[in-house]
Amino acid sequence: MTERVNVAVLGGGPAGAATAIALANLGVPRILIAEAEHAPRFRVGETIPPDSRNLLKRFGILDHFLREGHSPCFGSCSSWGDNRLGHNDFMLSPYGHGWHLDRARFETFLLEEATARGVLLERGQRFQDATRTADGFDLTFSTGRKIRAGFVIDATGARAAFARLQGATRENCDTLQVRAALLEVSEPSLSGLTWLEATEYGWWYAARLPGDRCLFALSSDADILRSRQLTHHEGWMQALGQTRHIGRLQAFCQPVPLLSRSYAAPSWQLTPPVGPGWLAVGDAASSFDPITSQGLYKAMSTALGAADVAASFLAGNQAAVRHYVDELARDFQTYQDMRRHLYGMEQRWPDAAFWTRRHGRAEIPEGSTFLRGI
Repeated sequence: MTERVNVAVLGGGPAGAATAIALANLGVPRILIAEAEHAPRFRVGETIPPDSRNLLKRFGILDHFLREGHSPCFGSCSSWGDNRLGHNDFMLSPYGHGWHLDRARFETFLLEEATARGVLLERGQRFQDATRTADGFDLTFSTGRKIRAGFVIDATGARAAFARLQGATRENCDTLQVRAALLEVSEPSLSGLTWLEATEYGWWYAARLPGDRCLFALSSDADILRSRQLTHHEGWMQALGQTRHIGRLQAFCQPVPLLSRSYAAPSWQLTPPVGPGWLAVGDAASSFDPITSQGLYKAMSTALGAADVAASFLAGNQAAVRHYVDELARDFQTYQDMRRHLYGMEQRWPDAAFWTRRHGRAEIPEGSTFLRGI
C-alpha cells in the first residue's frame, strides 16, 4: 500500500531538515523526510557565522542549539593577497561569536527538532524514481518503499536527483577538488579561529572543532593535485608542513589523521529550481565555492523560502514561487560577483594555473556578507 504525505523531503541534511522544521512551524501536517544515509557521515562544512543566531531563532531552535555546546568561533585569520596574516574579529558583531560545529551532531540535532514537531523520518531511503499523478507524485525508493506526495522538496544535495529527473539542468561554473583530514588535538592551547591561507597551487583552510579535533583542507584543481602528488596523504601532509602559517598548527595535533578523504566542491545553479509540485533547496538548487563559507548558512536560509512555497502550493496559492526563484537568482549573482572579487584579490602568482583560471573583475556587492567567514 502506498502511503500518502503532504510533503516529501528527499534528503535529511541541513537543508532538508531545516525545510521540514519550517514547514511544521507553518502548520503543514504529514511531512516525511526520506534520508538515504543510516547515520550522518563526515562532511566538510562545519562553521557558521554570528548572524546564524538570528536564523536559528527564526526556526525556533536557538535555545536548544545553544544547549548543544558547540565550540565558539571568535573570528578568523587569513593570508590572502599578502604574506602576512590579517584578522577578522567577531567581537564587534552585534550577534556575538559564530560556532565551530560537530557536523554530525548538528545534523542529528536538526532532524530531532523536525521529528519533535511531528515530522516523519525514514533513514536508508535513497530516492530512485518518480511518476507524476493527478495530485502530486508517486515516489519509489531503493528499498522498494513507495510514497505518494502532494509536494516534493529535493534536498539531495549536488545530485539534485529528483529535479534532474524532472528535466532541470545544472549550469556549471567551476569544480574544486578538496582533500581534507581530521587530526586529533594534543595541545589545548590550539587557536579556535578559522584559518585561511592562499598558496601558488590553491588554498588551505583549518578550524578547530568540538571533541579536540582539527580540520585541515586543501582546495585546488584535480589536475594540479595530481601533478603535485597531493592526492596521496604523504604528499598532502608534506605540502601542509611547507605552508607559511597553517602548517604551524600541526604542532598542536597528533601526526596520524583520524580521517582523510577527497571530494568535489562544484559551483553551479539549477535551472529551473522549481516546477509544478516540486522545488529544489540548499545544494540541490545551487552550490557555492567553499571560499565563500556559505554552505550551511545558505542551506538553512533557503529552507525558509522553500517552506513558504510548499505551504502556499498546498493551500492553492502560487504567489511564493516567483519570490523564491528571484531570491535564488539574486543570491547566485551576488555569490558569483563576490567569488570573482575574492579570487581577484590574490595576485601573488599571476602565472600559476589555479589563479589564472579564476581571476576576473567584479565589484563588491553593497552590503554583502560573503566576507564574514574569511
